[in-house]
Amino acid sequence: MKPLLEEIKRCYKGQERYYYIQTLNRQHNYSSFRSLIPILSLLLQIPFFIAAYQFLEHFDPLSGVSFLFISDLSIPDSFFGAINVLPLLMTFVNVLTAYFYTRNGNVAERKQMAAVAGVFLVLLYRFPSSLVLYWTMNNVFSFFII
Repeated sequence: MKPLLEEIKRCYKGQERYYYIQTLNRQHNYSSFRSLIPILSLLLQIPFFIAAYQFLEHFDPLSGVSFLFISDLSIPDSFFGAINVLPLLMTFVNVLTAYFYTRNGNVAERKQMAAVAGVFLVLLYRFPSSLVLYWTMNNVFSFFII
């Protein structure tokens, strides 16, 4: 489909190009909304993430509780001093998942999912390690289930 699409873009302009592309998409049963399918799972998880954040943000029983290499689940992990390793691990899992979901797809979807992983790295870098651990394990489990 890609060579045909490139030829249409090279040969036609305006409305004519639009109609040819729509016909090509219809012939190959392609919908531009299919590129949004990987993001749908993310959109479904966001309300649960917000609820988990509100629950874990001030959850006193997590203060001082350690888990594996995390010394306190109520604060960012800071395993190597100033570097929080858990958000980096979460980003690695997200990028790896994005690669496997889009390995037969196009590069634009992969870039989009990698950008979303980068946004979550920035957003969650200073969050309590319990929340980042929740998000990481949620992504790991959904990767193996789907």
